[in-house]
Amino acid sequence: MIKSTFSILFLIRKSRLGKSGESPISMRITVNGRFTEMSTLRKVPANLWDSKKERAVGKGPIPIEINRHLESLRTRAYEIHKELVERDGYADPLTIKEYLQGKHISQKMFYATFEEHNERMTQLGGIEFDAVTLSRYRLCLRYFKEMMSRKTKVADFPIKNLNGEMIRDFEAFLKIEKSVAQNTMIRYMKCLKKVVNLAIANGWITVNPFAGIKFSEKKVVKDFLTIEEVNTIRTKEFGIERLDMVRDIFIFCCYTGLAFIDVYNLKPEHITEDAHG
Repeated sequence: MIKSTFSILFLIRKSRLGKSGESPISMRITVNGRFTEMSTLRKVPANLWDSKKERAVGKGPIPIEINRHLESLRTRAYEIHKELVERDGYADPLTIKEYLQGKHISQKMFYATFEEHNERMTQLGGIEFDAVTLSRYRLCLRYFKEMMSRKTKVADFPIKNLNGEMIRDFEAFLKIEKSVAQNTMIRYMKCLKKVVNLAIANGWITVNPFAGIKFSEKKVVKDFLTIEEVNTIRTKEFGIERLDMVRDIFIFCCYTGLAFIDVYNLKPEHITEDAHG
């Protein structure tokens, strides 16, 4: 194994200032004195760049996102360098650059990645995720496939091709085709965004498709039943066993204050008798 020196440097070229007043941020990869540079796909105003700390300054969302992106690139570069040295005994800057650009890894597909995520959730079911959350992720993928099937007949597509236009199309699809409310749509978007963040962390996506897209929840004013209305439901006879069970469960939730998911998971051993019987 060849002992090597390795370093990462982020820098901007003020001479390459664009019309917007921003300079592209470059990443210099150096191994044993040899180096190569690559674009980080990020730009920053020259007055918001700290060359000593190699990061954007400021507390706004843009500097924060830039710094997170640069740190993820640095971390990934060190991981690639370590893997190459352990496997081949050496690493060169160009190879590290190509790995960062995804030229040496098999192309990750979007549906397959989403399904792998859901499978991990299934394995962790009852430990970190409940059935309702898992069901939402599965529905999210199913709805996204349904939307895309109207545009293309391909079975899957590279996750790096996911873009902001698809995100906006999915938003419209959920609202128009599935008639979901604003807050429900946001829950599906959070599922999609988690898978996207996973892809970004692993270097499968270099441009965040959610960049510049924001969703705001709609404040919901909930009505409350009066005790007279609760009693009306309690004494209502439906004549259908299934509906009678739904009524009983709803009334049980009203009397106990338990959420539906808590009643769904309720077992005989959870019910005990107190000192008053």
